[in-house]
Amino acid sequence: MEPMELVAEHALLFKRASGRGDAHWAELSQALKDLAEAVEAVARQDPHDADGLVRDHLLPLAPDFAQVMRSIRSRLVADACESLGRITQATRRAITPVATALLDALVHTAKGSSKAIRDPGTRLFSLFSEHARFDLQRVHRLFKESPQERARVLLLLQLQTVLSCWSKDEIEPCYSDMVDMMRRGMRDPSSDVRSAGRQAFCAFSSIWTDRLDELVDVPTPQTRDLLMKEMPYAEITKVIQSKFYASSMASKDSAGTIRQRRAEYKRQASSTGSGDQDDGIFIEVTDSSRRGPIFRSQILSSSRGRATSPAGRSPGPSRGLSPAMQRRASSPTHHSPRLLHTRRSQPQLSVPALHPSVTEFPEALAPDSSSDVDPHRVASGPLQASGLQQPRPVVRRASGSTPTPARRAPVVFAPMSPPNRSIAAPSISMPQSSDVSAESAADASPSQPEKSPDAFFDDVLPSSVPAPEPRSEANVTIPELKQSSPKRAMVLHPEPRTAAVSLSSRMVVVFLLALGTLFGISGLLQAASKVRDANDYHQALVERINEFESSILESYEAMKKMDEKYAVWNEYVREMAEEDESNALMQLQSIQLQVQRWQVEMKQDLLEFKQSLSGDMIDAALAPLRSQPAAGGADNDTVSGPTP
Repeated sequence: MEPMELVAEHALLFKRASGRGDAHWAELSQALKDLAEAVEAVARQDPHDADGLVRDHLLPLAPDFAQVMRSIRSRLVADACESLGRITQATRRAITPVATALLDALVHTAKGSSKAIRDPGTRLFSLFSEHARFDLQRVHRLFKESPQERARVLLLLQLQTVLSCWSKDEIEPCYSDMVDMMRRGMRDPSSDVRSAGRQAFCAFSSIWTDRLDELVDVPTPQTRDLLMKEMPYAEITKVIQSKFYASSMASKDSAGTIRQRRAEYKRQASSTGSGDQDDGIFIEVTDSSRRGPIFRSQILSSSRGRATSPAGRSPGPSRGLSPAMQRRASSPTHHSPRLLHTRRSQPQLSVPALHPSVTEFPEALAPDSSSDVDPHRVASGPLQASGLQQPRPVVRRASGSTPTPARRAPVVFAPMSPPNRSIAAPSISMPQSSDVSAESAADASPSQPEKSPDAFFDDVLPSSVPAPEPRSEANVTIPELKQSSPKRAMVLHPEPRTAAVSLSSRMVVVFLLALGTLFGISGLLQAASKVRDANDYHQALVERINEFESSILESYEAMKKMDEKYAVWNEYVREMAEEDESNALMQLQSIQLQVQRWQVEMKQDLLEFKQSLSGDMIDAALAPLRSQPAAGGADNDTVSGPTP
């Protein structure tokens, strides 16, 4: 059999199945699939005969296609859309009249509540928009008349496909209709419709670049703002920006330029002044010949808090400081005479220098040059220990010989000392002259140090330091004294003295103890009762929770049973509806046949009645005429009779 004859046969089968009301949906679906396969075979054999194929065999089936696509059977609608999509891909541009006839049915698929109906309709509509060239004015009319939001969104989305697949000359005749459609879409109450309308409007304006001055007035101010935010690189957006936002953008640019210039000026000013300005952070360090000179002020860089190198500093006062701070930085260090006199009068504790591994100042025994000593330092503990010199020999005044060098030990100022440490006699320097003010002025002079660093250290010979003695109890040899002498534990922790307790005090204590015991027992009883009540309440609450959970489970099971019954009932109602529909259709057909038979019978009866009526009327009309000739003949006989 030829492919064209096969198409005609399958088209006839589908026509009969769709025209028969009791046809099952699976039969219709299979008929559509067979028809699609036959059309694909014809298209493969003779691609140029697609117009005749659509005109002769497919266009007469357009009402049947629309009826199937409006069905409530989602599987049937999906199969129909799939088969029509295959036919569209096979025939391409020739399917245009069928696509125009199916526009209403395609919009109807978007109204369905199930995605199993909407998605196949959307795919078929996209294929029609890509290959066919249907009537855009009808699309505009459907958009205006459609009350469904999903249908309007579908039409706007297909308009984007049309703009991307059709040529400009094909859309030009419907330019005004498309502009009105997009204007309505961008002003629609639904946000989804407005979003689809803005996308379609940008695609439309990218084609008609020569009419951007006209299209720029179509969107509302709110829509223009949304276009600026959502699609800033579209052609229409650039025109909108240049026409409606030029002044505001210029003002923003000018303000941004001013801020940028101001920030640059501040950055340059800070970079030029950072080399001359010092921070008010003074760090006292020791000047040494082994490293570069470091002065009292440490300059911090303006970038990320990095300290500048010592070579970039100047010994003079900072120009960035205030005059008072400059005077303080340039003035020498001095102490008051009262402080100097008090310091000289303090007792000095001589401590033997230990091994460098156990002493607190191991660096005190290391040799160092005299140039490392900072005369401006204040003598204090660990800070001064770093400025020790080489040990100098101790001169014996009696013989004048030079003994072995002694170790240096720092002076520790303390009000008290342990018993195993020897305290040197307080060395108080008495003035030789009575001119105390002159001595004080000489001590306070900034050119001379207040006191030599050697004054804070004692030269101690190793032999002159007594060995530490362990602490022990006093050795008492007399037994009487040993018994009478108290022990150290008794002296340090004496036994508390006890006082005599009277009878009344004992009674009061006993009464208080009894009262406390009574209250304690009553409290325990009350706590036990409360715990018991709480336990009972907890048990009751657990029982109620269990009952509630069991009731929830029962209700859930009942709901499941109801759902099952509802599904069964729904299927039963559907089957009954199909049966009723088929029965109703059969009854309608039988009634129609009876009516037709009655009409034929009535026509025949009427014809017979007319015929009989016409015969009777003719007989009645001719009866007088027939009677008159009979009477005339009788008269003639009577007249001619008597004549001879």
